[in-house]
Amino acid sequence: MSRLFDALEKRFNDLDECRDIAEHGCEMGVSDFIYYHETRKFFLEHEDEIEAYLDGIYGDSILEDLSKENASINQLMNAMVWIVVRDHCCCVVGKAEEEAALITQDLLSTAAQ
Repeated sequence: MSRLFDALEKRFNDLDECRDIAEHGCEMGVSDFIYYHETRKFFLEHEDEIEAYLDGIYGDSILEDLSKENASINQLMNAMVWIVVRDHCCCVVGKAEEEAALITQDLLSTAAQ
């Protein structure tokens, strides 16, 4: 696993918080990811992995698109971090829902026997 996703897994271990972020994004206010100095620090610690992730998932145009919407470097770094955080939380929620569906399916199969 990467340092980026290790850090995200360590920080985002509350399923309800992940659900909120997956649904509403970081704009709602997520502790440790509110202020530019917080998101800038996280970005600089994981810059290469964040850029590689965004490029791999969203393609080359993501930086250009984000640059149009974010006037400063701080805003750009913030937007990139928030995208990665939201994507991570979406994955956490998706995995939890898949596991819950499998458990439900197993219980229904057992009850039917």
